Amino acid sequence: MPLLAGHLLLAVTLLAPAFATDAVTLGIALFLFGLGNGLADVSMNAEAVEVERDRGKAIMSSMHAFFSIGTALGAAYGWLVQTVQLAVLPSFVIAAALAVGFAFVAMALLPKRGAEPDVTTSELLAVSRASGDSRPGKSTRTVPISQIVLLALLAFVLMLAEGVASDWSALHAVDVLGESEATGAIAYGAFAVSMTVARFMVDFVVRRFGSVAVVRFGSLISAVGLGIVVVSPAFWVALVGWTVFALGVAGVVPQIFTAAGNLPVKKRAVVLSRIVSAGYVGMLAGPAVVGWVAGFTDLSIALTVPLVLCLLGLVGASSVRAAAGGSSAKPTSGDAEGTAARPGS
Repeated sequence: MPLLAGHLLLAVTLLAPAFATDAVTLGIALFLFGLGNGLADVSMNAEAVEVERDRGKAIMSSMHAFFSIGTALGAAYGWLVQTVQLAVLPSFVIAAALAVGFAFVAMALLPKRGAEPDVTTSELLAVSRASGDSRPGKSTRTVPISQIVLLALLAFVLMLAEGVASDWSALHAVDVLGESEATGAIAYGAFAVSMTVARFMVDFVVRRFGSVAVVRFGSLISAVGLGIVVVSPAFWVALVGWTVFALGVAGVVPQIFTAAGNLPVKKRAVVLSRIVSAGYVGMLAGPAVVGWVAGFTDLSIALTVPLVLCLLGLVGASSVRAAAGGSSAKPTSGDAEGTAARPGS
């Protein structure tokens, strides 16, 4: 029900900006649209965790790849309505109708689920073993609280870095490397395409090497990519950097969401919503932080901020393994992380 409600609210509030008459009403319209988007996003990730658990193998990154495809299709739709000069309201109505239609189709295809089950003793013990704590008698809230904090922090810093690419990749090419705006747009295009392709491949890597390895090495690769961008003397070098950055960061956030959705606590969806929210705060804050630092220095130096934050993934990667102990999915023979029951690996 929250999944359908989120998409219906998203579709209805999409129409609100078309009726906005000034900055205040537009702000209110976008606030309402954000509420719908947040509800839909958390519900989709929560359902994705359940589907992944049912299938017993990693598929979360592939699901996030369709988010990237949807973004590209949305941009293509915007180009189309501009080309044919369709008025704002009709174009929003068509988009809202498509969103409602896809929402009902998705709901019809999803399996029916009952209430979320309470955490079990076996799930609690799995998390205790995975986190290196075998002391008996710990409550279901005591064991994973550090994991919740770590996962929220990881989501914040890594989505902050991801958000930087969306807002600053093209501007870096224009302002620092002296390219035209049309050429600069290629930088973000390379990032977006690379991320989409990588997300379809990451699930296979997770099944072979585990979620912790994906987060750890993905964070390192992301930092290397941003390092290439920072020192790039030419546009083609920066293009390589943004591509490498996308390949690294592509699979990290899906593993964080999977781990959050498998925490052995009651109301897992609530915990997942808080971790997802932390990530979106980071994504919104990232471009602003880089812009603020760039105002005192320059853009290349400012990009070292997300570079350093990516390195935090090396430190916090183990939180994904420990949190994943609550999954009911069976480990595979390729489990390189030693997890008792990691979802989808």
